[in-house]
Amino acid sequence: MKTVVVHTKAAAVEKDWSRQFAGLDGDVLKQFSTTVDFSVRVRQVFVIQDFTWDGIVKAVSDAAKAAGAGGVVILASGHGGAAPNDPNVGLINWDPTDFDPNDPHRLIVRSWQAGQVGKGLFWETDISKYTDVISPQSRPPTLKEEDEQNIRNKTQNSKILQMRHDAFDALQKIGKALQDNKVQRLTFTVCTAGAATNFMDKLAKHCHAQVACFKLTTMVLDDNTFGLTPGKARLILERDKATDGRGTNILSARVFSPDLDDSSIAHVAKP
Repeated sequence: MKTVVVHTKAAAVEKDWSRQFAGLDGDVLKQFSTTVDFSVRVRQVFVIQDFTWDGIVKAVSDAAKAAGAGGVVILASGHGGAAPNDPNVGLINWDPTDFDPNDPHRLIVRSWQAGQVGKGLFWETDISKYTDVISPQSRPPTLKEEDEQNIRNKTQNSKILQMRHDAFDALQKIGKALQDNKVQRLTFTVCTAGAATNFMDKLAKHCHAQVACFKLTTMVLDDNTFGLTPGKARLILERDKATDGRGTNILSARVFSPDLDDSSIAHVAKP
């Protein structure tokens, strides 16, 4: 089964696309009733209600339970990013309101430092490597254990380190929910994080499931832009936004995403 998760503060078009995907928009359901098997899609959008890890974990865990064995959980809001030419450096930001107000596709820099941590609702390279042994001589041997030591000792930056620890705990809880329910794939529709292939591979190990994301910039648009009435939401690659019918910017984008199994535009990490 396929389930979709969206944040309550997501853009209206992201919420609309999620409803369309789940078969909850009557017009779209009728339009694609003979071409889409809506019986394998859960007729519910799982909504993250607040900006907390508890809220995120609950929504994703509920979606995982509904998706079940061999299912897919799709995150249809938030932001992503990847460093140029470095497969280790990526970021998944669960907060859909956390972007440059002058450019909604430009991710604000986030790290575990004062002034850049924001709400702390993100996973990045540190989280993906949190339990890796730093070196044979390191004491403590992992970043996780180092953070725990500094949190106990109440060092100057211990509050931020606790936020990083909370982010990793959320990853573990989501991974357990996916594993317990035998979910096959966790999908992020956010921009470009799939280009950080090593980062994605490490997330998949923690999630005990495939983790898929696009290598390119994505967007959801209202196809009323092209004179269609009523307009509906389309999930596409940003490069195709200008022209109706070009590339991924097609009518079926109302109920599908671009192809995540196309390695030229996306990466599917294996656990």
